[in-house]
Amino acid sequence: LVTDMLKLAYNDAYDTAILVSGDTDFVEAIRAVKERGKKVEVVMFSNVVGDDLIRVADEFTELGWLLPKGRLEGWGRSIGPVTSGPEQLPGPAQS
Repeated sequence: LVTDMLKLAYNDAYDTAILVSGDTDFVEAIRAVKERGKKVEVVMFSNVVGDDLIRVADEFTELGWLLPKGRLEGWGRSIGPVTSGPEQLPGPAQS
């Protein structure tokens, strides 16, 4: 994804990149793309996106409104499985 983002930016294939990820590994790629005059928008749930990614992006769109209230409990920055709702998502594998 990083390679495509950079290659397409250098080929002027887009004006705005929309990145659906919370991974801070994209920070340097975003900086390089912005140096080419491109805009970068990050779209992700706020509890699973790195603060550095939000800071480097031109715009951040939070996706929490897509899920019922409390649905993201236990994911991302807080620990533990989802406990709201009738079903429970699987937690980490037991060894």
